[in-house]
Amino acid sequence: MKKTKFLATTALDKFWNKNEEILFLGEWCKIYKNKDIYKKLNSETLDFIWGNYQEIDQAWTYHDSLYPQIILNLTKVLNKYHSVNKSIQYWDILLRPWLTRYIQILYDKYRHIKFAQEKYTIYTYTLKEQNYQYINTTHSFINNIEMNDEYNLQIYSQIIKFLKIKHLDKEDSISKLDTRIIIQSSYWSKKAKKLSLLINKKYKHSNNIVVVNPYFKFDFWKNLKKLAIKTKMKYYFNDFQYDININKKIAPYARKSIFQNNSDEKFEALLYQTFEYNFPIIFLEGYKEFDSKVKNLNIEVPTAIVTANSIHYNEIFRFYLSNNITKTKFFQLQHGGGYGINKVTLAEEIERTYADKFFTFGWDDYNNTKPISMPKYKFNKNITNNQITLILTTMSRYPNGLNYNESSSKMLDSLENTKQFLNNLTNISNLTIREFPIEFGWDIKQRLLSSNKQLYFNNNINYYTQITNSKLNIYNHMHTGYLESLSMNIPTIIIIPKDVYYFRDSSKPFIQMLIDNNILYYNPLDAAKFTNKIQNNIESWWLSSNVQDARKRFCHQYMRTSNNWEDSWIKELK
Repeated sequence: MKKTKFLATTALDKFWNKNEEILFLGEWCKIYKNKDIYKKLNSETLDFIWGNYQEIDQAWTYHDSLYPQIILNLTKVLNKYHSVNKSIQYWDILLRPWLTRYIQILYDKYRHIKFAQEKYTIYTYTLKEQNYQYINTTHSFINNIEMNDEYNLQIYSQIIKFLKIKHLDKEDSISKLDTRIIIQSSYWSKKAKKLSLLINKKYKHSNNIVVVNPYFKFDFWKNLKKLAIKTKMKYYFNDFQYDININKKIAPYARKSIFQNNSDEKFEALLYQTFEYNFPIIFLEGYKEFDSKVKNLNIEVPTAIVTANSIHYNEIFRFYLSNNITKTKFFQLQHGGGYGINKVTLAEEIERTYADKFFTFGWDDYNNTKPISMPKYKFNKNITNNQITLILTTMSRYPNGLNYNESSSKMLDSLENTKQFLNNLTNISNLTIREFPIEFGWDIKQRLLSSNKQLYFNNNINYYTQITNSKLNIYNHMHTGYLESLSMNIPTIIIIPKDVYYFRDSSKPFIQMLIDNNILYYNPLDAAKFTNKIQNNIESWWLSSNVQDARKRFCHQYMRTSNNWEDSWIKELK
């Protein structure tokens, strides 16, 4: 007979039974500042399923097999509900940035609850349905998954009830989520769009390319101006931010009826059932008014559209693109460090689906990809000491997709790696630690200070000023930052746990090249030993021919920059 345990699904301890043996569903349930309270509990934490990359592989395979049928069914459902006859492609562009994430997030929660159910006889507290909330947009959904314990509790509660697990409903006086759809354009955005379009009209180009949120992380307007002037305003700017305000009443009975599904496949049935509350308002009650307002903006259709990440959270852009995808070319720009390197990157998978060309920082898999140069980072190096900067990352406590990196509970592996590295440095007097700007409830700073109270943290300096004035940059992750540091030829070391990242086959020789030249470490003790060795003469290592050759080859493949970057844009984006 299996042992009985109370299941805690979130960090909301008012939904725990502290008098019973507790099974924490994951590390996301535990807040560091309450660690002393947890020590008094009779508790266990369930293993994180996605610590095994093979489980992630299988989950991606399942997602890819399920998604086509879901989007086909939703096309029928939404066409009928809205009395329209839109294509699968139309609805896929609108829904995919939300739907892909929603399927994966729900699947994660479902799998962990099933895992707990396999190990123990479980019971739990759930949120009363009267307290359930509605989500307005894709962006709001992601924000609430990453930051809102109550919203995560809502989804866990839906799964618990669907699986008929023993539970007790409890009320919660939580603040209601905003169901309005409010998008605002800034004064400068309005001015820039108006001026850009006016000058573009003056030249009367037959082929126009609109640039939407390019990945210019510094000198944004200067780089846009450079591109516009060189092409005589053939390239013009539009951020697709306009003033739209919609406030629609929720139609609960309609939601309950339109998502009825009798699938024999358990997870698929769960998916449709949970749509009732979690399907974004912008695609249901707010759809017709929002679509009409976007169309009434009368934005001309250019020859091509190029963007870095507007497809994810810019609802105006996505509605516009869905309506005009057959009339224009759609170019997508890479905007993250895991692209082309990690086995699968969620954002990359979404972005490449409908892109006519996917422009990368250097790599090419010959499947509609094309390398393109990005603006070269220009900086004034002002090193007056032996400053070393450790740049940290922080990921959401709650899983936000199927990721081959330090997401969710794997953050603790990254943290332990970082701790061991810091504890084995012989000199930290010249070390500055830069935190990730969003904390996500991990209390990383306090966790590190608990090992060494002498650590110095500083986020008050501009990031680029900080890394360019450092003798050595150390990253505990492989996101965009280390690529920028390498491309600027600043001495760089990366320390990651071995079993957290999983790389695609094409990138493995380049990863090995970083390892062979002491740039990338899996073992934090080896990284600390090497850092101790070179601290007083970093240049002798960094400027050696082998290291410089490895850096140049890696950057050519994964972070290609140029002073004349606009030439490659003009050549390829047409």
